[in-house]
Amino acid sequence: MSPLNLASAILCDDRRTNHDLPPPLRLSLIYSAFTLHHFLSSPLFIFPDVVHHHPTPRCVSPILFKQRPLDKILAPSQMSPQLLPATAAAFAPRASSVNVVLGSEVELWLTRTLKRINRAKRPLNSVLQHRIFLTEKLSSKNAIWTLTSIMLSKAPESDLRKDSNPLIEALFNFQLIHIKAYTVHVDMVLRNEVVFKLTPETIEALVEYHKEIHCVDVAASTYNWLEKDLQIKELHEKFNQAINKFVYRTNAIALEGLEEEGAGELLCGKSEEVKNNIMNLFLPLFLPTPKAVGIIRPRTPLPTSTLCPHQPAFQMLPLWANGCMMYAL
Repeated sequence: MSPLNLASAILCDDRRTNHDLPPPLRLSLIYSAFTLHHFLSSPLFIFPDVVHHHPTPRCVSPILFKQRPLDKILAPSQMSPQLLPATAAAFAPRASSVNVVLGSEVELWLTRTLKRINRAKRPLNSVLQHRIFLTEKLSSKNAIWTLTSIMLSKAPESDLRKDSNPLIEALFNFQLIHIKAYTVHVDMVLRNEVVFKLTPETIEALVEYHKEIHCVDVAASTYNWLEKDLQIKELHEKFNQAINKFVYRTNAIALEGLEEEGAGELLCGKSEEVKNNIMNLFLPLFLPTPKAVGIIRPRTPLPTSTLCPHQPAFQMLPLWANGCMMYAL
């Protein structure tokens, strides 16, 4: 049985094949069938060989998805976080087109949102027209979203200006960094989510702050040890990797904040969530664990002398010195 036939059997609730498939394989097969049904020509997903060399299973249809939702097949915790386009990977450039997957029916809120920004009065009478219009808007070069804004210091703590007026102190010592991102993926069938990736300018600003200010502050707040500089360098490298891998996944209803040129802002308090996720990447410098030291027990003191204070002490002379005479010191 071919992999896609297995996927078809899984989606059709075929008990002959469901019981002996491990969950990871079931997930892969289900997603392969789903991918073929909705975007056969897309080369961006993690199953390109299946997409290009196998026919679409017949039982994958909008009616089937309605009868047996995918969230009943796999819980959200079991869905792999790696089901994203290649452009969502770390250090990957922005794609020329955003991957958009819509269901068999368009949500009413999405239709209202697209009509609000549809100045050219383009027809939006089908799922295909919705998908093309949304893809064009999100793929625009100006389609940059403001996820949140973070207040960060301009200099290390030791170089901050001290002033009795807190307003002047804030103006000279702090800066507001706007966290910009672009859309890399919209999935309104499998996970009902939209995925954002930070712009290169935002990543560069955060990396510079981490190196020039955060690392300096954590170094000044800890004592010196032999490998301290090496650990600070490793700390910065971990942040560089983490901030380049950072993607923000949220419910697709966030697209309600879409504006005319494809840009937008997060609504419903999601900006605070983004801020917390980014600030959690600024890790402290962990101090080295102290080495185990053996316990030195005090020596047992020798018994005190029984001589009287006024009695002179004597020393035994060697045999060659007058035999066994005692000589007073």
